[in-house]
Amino acid sequence: MSETHTKLLKLYEIRREIEAALAAENEDGGFDSAELDALQLAFEEKASACIRQLKNLKASADAISAEIQKLTAAKTALENNHRRLAEYLKHEMEALGKPTIQAGIHKARIAKSPITVQVIDEGKIDDHWKKVETVETVLKKEIIAHLKETGEIPSGVEILQSTHLRVS
Repeated sequence: MSETHTKLLKLYEIRREIEAALAAENEDGGFDSAELDALQLAFEEKASACIRQLKNLKASADAISAEIQKLTAAKTALENNHRRLAEYLKHEMEALGKPTIQAGIHKARIAKSPITVQVIDEGKIDDHWKKVETVETVLKKEIIAHLKETGEIPSGVEILQSTHLRVS
C-alpha cells in the first residue's frame, strides 16, 4: 500500500485495514510486515492530526468563552449605567415636581409601576395565599457511595461507566 493511499484514508479506514491485515496474519500465518508498519504509522499520523485539531477546537472555544465573559461584563456595565442614569433622572424630576420632560424628539415621563407585593413576615400569611411545591430528586452521588461501600445496586437504577478521551 502506498504512502499516498494511506494519507487519503480516514482514521476508521486505516483501522479497518490494520484489522484486515491482522486477520490475514491469523488466517494465512503470514503478512506483509512493511505494510502493517506503514498502516500503523499512518494511523499514528492521523491520530496526531486529530489531537492537534482537538487542541485547536478547544483553544477556539476557550477564546470565545473569554470573549463572552468580556462582552457580558461590558453589557452588565452598560445596563447598570442605564439603570443608575434613569434613577438619577427620575429622582431629580420628582424633586422638582416635573412628571414630564420633552427633549427634542425624546420624552421622559414618570409613570406608575404595576402593583407588587412585598412579604414582610411569611409566617403571618394565611395558607390560602401560599403554594406548596415538592421537588423530588434522585440522590445519585449517595447511590454511588452506597455502591462503593456495599457493592449493592439499588432497584430502579443502572450503573454505567463509560470512557472518555483526555488530550494533553
